[in-house]
Amino acid sequence: MALPATPAAFPKAFYDAWMARDLVGLSVLFAADADYLTSSGAWWESRDAITKGLEAGFRAEFQRARMVTGRSKLRSLSPELALLHQRFVLTGHLLPDGREAARYTLIFAFVLQQTGAGWQALSVQVIDVIT
Repeated sequence: MALPATPAAFPKAFYDAWMARDLVGLSVLFAADADYLTSSGAWWESRDAITKGLEAGFRAEFQRARMVTGRSKLRSLSPELALLHQRFVLTGHLLPDGREAARYTLIFAFVLQQTGAGWQALSVQVIDVIT
């Protein structure tokens, strides 16, 4: 999978790989030393740890989950860095007892870096939106 050519293309690349449960496609979106902070407080500190964490989630709570994209806001920090806030709405997430959780909204805060091949995430923090 090719990296997104622009920071604005990153949300679609992430969404497409996530919905396909494409771990290879997701992993290339993250720098080798990237950080991923989940909404539950887990802190994955490398592309390998991120891939393993997402793989575990796809086998368990996210096995039937669906994601819908929402509002996006992109801020250029420099020619090589960008901050992307992306809203996603999640349905089909399974609770530990196997019941389906209510629909909920997450905001992903990505710090993106331009590489020679495209844009990758250096860091992401996932925030639960409480309504």
